[in-house]
Amino acid sequence: MRKVTRKIQRINYIPSKYSGSYRKEIEKLIEDPMPKNSNESYFVQIADTIAYIIYLYSLKKFNNSEWPKRVRNKITFDDVIDLLNIIKSRINLKANPNNEYGIVHYPKKA
Repeated sequence: MRKVTRKIQRINYIPSKYSGSYRKEIEKLIEDPMPKNSNESYFVQIADTIAYIIYLYSLKKFNNSEWPKRVRNKITFDDVIDLLNIIKSRINLKANPNNEYGIVHYPKKA
């Protein structure tokens, strides 16, 4: 299916009852709708990255937990804050007005 989807993005012949067929390229198909691994899709990679950044933020901010050693050796909490500030304009800040980044965490602390 992926091969067919990619082919019709380039060449999309549509049968016509008047003139045989005509060519109309698909202009607004961002990505084929087939399930895929993150190594096959930039959109899934971006979603995975944002989820991991928020996971690291939540571990420190809400759970006061330590990050895995392989992560602690590479980045700091300030790096995570910088990354959140970069994506801040693209995430739903209204999800939680009590958090600067709109992050909702359960269970809520009293």
